[in-house]
Amino acid sequence: MVVHTQARNCGLVGLQIGDTQAREFFPQENPYIEIQLDDLRILCPLPPSFWQDRPEICDFRLSEWLDAKRTTGKLACGAAELTLVPTGTGSFRLLPTPPKPSLESPLPGTWMA
Repeated sequence: MVVHTQARNCGLVGLQIGDTQAREFFPQENPYIEIQLDDLRILCPLPPSFWQDRPEICDFRLSEWLDAKRTTGKLACGAAELTLVPTGTGSFRLLPTPPKPSLESPLPGTWMA
């Protein structure tokens, strides 16, 4: 599923999930999810507001990982698109979304100055 980074007022960067995906992939009886970030696995709490009106995941470890990806250029500095891949019940792997091909890229066999 495609998710987006979202800056929070407290200086943390979290993930915006979306209402439909929150209902489809995150059962309400599970107040925590496990997210794999490269070699790190973290448990993130899902408050009741996650299913009501704010389907966001916000955790300081997630925020630090996202900031590190931005610093190294592996993630856009502004709002970024990521892929959250289900790996089991209540567990996911977070990956940068591959860049989309640019419509302005040169055609094969052409030369740009």
